This record gives sequence, structure tokens and C-alpha cells, in this order.
Amino acid sequence: QTYNAQRMQAFIEGRMTLGELEGIDKKQQYELANIGHHALQEGKLDRAFTVFGGLVALDPYDAYFRLGLGTVFHLQEEHEKAETQYSESIRYNPFLAAAFAQRGELRVMQGMLHEGAVDLLKAVELDPGGQQPTTLRARATLQVLKDQIGSMSPEELERLAKESTESR
Repeated sequence: QTYNAQRMQAFIEGRMTLGELEGIDKKQQYELANIGHHALQEGKLDRAFTVFGGLVALDPYDAYFRLGLGTVFHLQEEHEKAETQYSESIRYNPFLAAAFAQRGELRVMQGMLHEGAVDLLKAVELDPGGQQPTTLRARATLQVLKDQIGSMSPEELERLAKESTESR
């Protein structure tokens, strides 16, 4: 395919996404994202990776595509890559509760309790009615953290905080 010089220049300068250059509109991209979402639900991580990786290539500024790719990495236990994608998702849409919830869960799993709790609280703040499953999980995780921390002595909390800090 040959490209108009102005369009190619706009792509090179970052003023146009690959999706726009190729003529793949947002409706088509979100139809592909739906396929990726179903692949995630079915546990077909290779297929989900292909879909969301391709979508991020088409539009690296789309928070939902970044969230999907982060979820794939999370499920593949590639935690650093997952956190990067969740953070990029939040960067492009700071109102996406699911990105905060998933990054918060990941951080808690990695022992980053404070950072994880901050993200989980932000997810709940963005979705106070608990409309999204990820926000419901965020609430449950916060409750577990509260219950666990509430039953610890100050000495245990200090030791846990010190261990968590030293392990990074």
C-alpha cells in the first residue's frame, strides 16, 4: 500500500496512529478488542496477546487496549510488563477504575501493600457503585487487607513494612 506523504509525515511525527494510517477505525478496533476479551475469558492467552498486542500497535494511546494487554501479562505472571501496561492505561485514561483495580491487585500480590491499597482505593472511588467486577474485587481485597492489618500488632506491622521495603 502506498501512503499519502502528508499522512505518512503525520504518522512519523506521532500525530496519527498506525490504525488511522491503515484506515482501521475505532469501531473495527473495538470489535477486535471484544474478540481479545472473549479470548481472555476463555483462558486463550496466546490469542488474547496477539489481539491486544496488535491493538496497542494500532493505537498505543488507547487505555482499554493497554488494560487488555496488561491483563494478559498479569495472567502470564509477567508482572513487570503487566504493571507497565496498567500504568500506561492509567496515563491515557486516569478515570479507568479497572486499570487501578488490576494494578492495585498486582502490587498487593508483590508485597507493595501501600501502593496497592492506594490504587484499590482509587478504583473504588472511581466506581463507587461497584458496577465493574474489578471494582468489586478491589473492595474485597481492601477488606481482606483491612482485616489482616487490623489484627496485627504495631510491631508486626512495622516488621511487615520493613520486610516489604527491603525486598524491593
